Amino acid sequence: MWPTLQALFDAQRIGLVDLLLAEHLLPNCEASAAFICHLSAASRVGHLCVTLIDDRLFPSPEEIWISKNGNELDLNENLLPQLTSLIVQGARLLAQKETSQFTPIYRDGNAFYFQRNWVLQERFLKWYQQRLSDATPRLEVDKAKIDSRLEEMKKAEVLFEEQAEAIARAAEKCVTLIIGGPGTGKTYTASLLIRTLWECFDAETKKRCKIAVTAPTGKAASHLAGKISDALRHMVDPPKIETQTLHALLGVKERRQLDRHLYCDADIVLVDECSMIDVWMMGDLMGSLKQGTRLILLGDPAQLPAVESGSLFADLATFHREESQNEKRISELKRCQRTELKEIVACANHIYNGNAEGVLALLSWDQKGGPLSAVTCDTRTTPFQTQQSLIKAACTRFSLLGRCTEETPLELMYRFSQFRVLSPLREGPFGVDELNKKIFQACLQAAHKQTHLAIPVLITKNDYRMNLFNGDMGILIQPIGEQEGDVFAYFADRSDEKGFRTLHAAVLPPYEYAYCLSIHKSQGSEFDSLLLVIPSGAELFGREALYTAVTRAKASFEIWTTREILSKMIAKQTKRCSGIIEKLKRAFEYA
Repeated sequence: MWPTLQALFDAQRIGLVDLLLAEHLLPNCEASAAFICHLSAASRVGHLCVTLIDDRLFPSPEEIWISKNGNELDLNENLLPQLTSLIVQGARLLAQKETSQFTPIYRDGNAFYFQRNWVLQERFLKWYQQRLSDATPRLEVDKAKIDSRLEEMKKAEVLFEEQAEAIARAAEKCVTLIIGGPGTGKTYTASLLIRTLWECFDAETKKRCKIAVTAPTGKAASHLAGKISDALRHMVDPPKIETQTLHALLGVKERRQLDRHLYCDADIVLVDECSMIDVWMMGDLMGSLKQGTRLILLGDPAQLPAVESGSLFADLATFHREESQNEKRISELKRCQRTELKEIVACANHIYNGNAEGVLALLSWDQKGGPLSAVTCDTRTTPFQTQQSLIKAACTRFSLLGRCTEETPLELMYRFSQFRVLSPLREGPFGVDELNKKIFQACLQAAHKQTHLAIPVLITKNDYRMNLFNGDMGILIQPIGEQEGDVFAYFADRSDEKGFRTLHAAVLPPYEYAYCLSIHKSQGSEFDSLLLVIPSGAELFGREALYTAVTRAKASFEIWTTREILSKMIAKQTKRCSGIIEKLKRAFEYA
């Protein structure tokens, strides 16, 4: 009945769930069914909507249907044009029908949404516009005091001019964004922001001021809290700061209801790694705040967006960049402060600008040594040999890190922060699952003369009872050989930067080995050096994935790929479709 869609299904490029949904909603029209399948596939990879402008679709069928788990689509040359024509025709037919927020598909101008995505977007916009309409922060601060303090810090060379401007802007407005690449001092600026505000508050304001520091993952929240703790260390009366994951701060459990109103009573809320926050959680955050709360959003909009729907932080950064100077709520930090990052930052900037030649020139190809290197390997023609070489290279590093000597668990955790393998794929010979299994086996075999093996682990599900959250990384100490005994896990203590928590492995929430991390799950973490594998087909993930990966390194990285694959990855830019920027512009243009 649907020959084009059937051909895609036979090629395993369209999911059964998409076909069943299309059949349920519009069983008698292949064009409309094709559009529903396209909308469903686009939604699944994070787009909030699909737009049709002058017969051009965004996201395009090429973007959605050409890739599948990083492998190129092998179809006859006529199938893609047929599919595109069908999807456009289906969009026109749906545009002729009446839709509302109560129908499965909602049309808003030239954009088509599944009802859930439209509701989530409108919910976020409602609360964000309310936050932006707050004229002044509820806890006032003397502007003259702020300016005087900032001048003192600039003269003492504690702050750069752009950092001082960011602090002044956050002191004045209720909502501000601080963006920048690696090493530009976002968390450093945020820590001095808290210190400056506190020093300029009067005694009565200090008594009632509540400060919350948060991030999507425990690792990112702890990192920001550590920076703030350093900045406040020598103060006579430092503020008490609550550090939690975003889920914990808002009291969000696994199952949520849209009509449940969350509440955050903090007067200053500092949120790090905002690029990782999806449309649902960002709506929860905006709706939970009191009127006049100071909200400071930190992050790098060039990084990968959230795993779930939307690219909220990138959208907000684009919108606020275009505001007039008087209204501007965004501060962009561009000056790299860490000399060891100079080459990595240069490489990241080339990736961000789509300059493949610049990246290739910075890399030392097939040569040992140097902070930025690359190993030429063809993962398509010699997958087994390449995989074995990669596992051997990784095991050499991990087997040394995993030897349990007299070091404390905290020291072991620090050692494991020195190196990590990253991959953009989850499945396949170069996917995270397979590499973790093979590297563990190789490290276990290499440690046959040892009594215990230290294994890096990653929590994959929130457990509020254990105070462990998705993305938390720790160390598992496993007896090996003839040794017997319990297996314990160790995690950093969020309440004590020099402490750690000891938990029996049997009570841990779901976890996986963390020798190799997906690029998505590496966000919010930093490692001294990285081994990044980009197999054939992974170039379809685009430059955002590559940018995110290389900026996890603090000193060096090594890429296993080919020049051709790397160039294609840098050339491909992936943007998520939503109506957020346009709606914010309309709301504040005609307000």
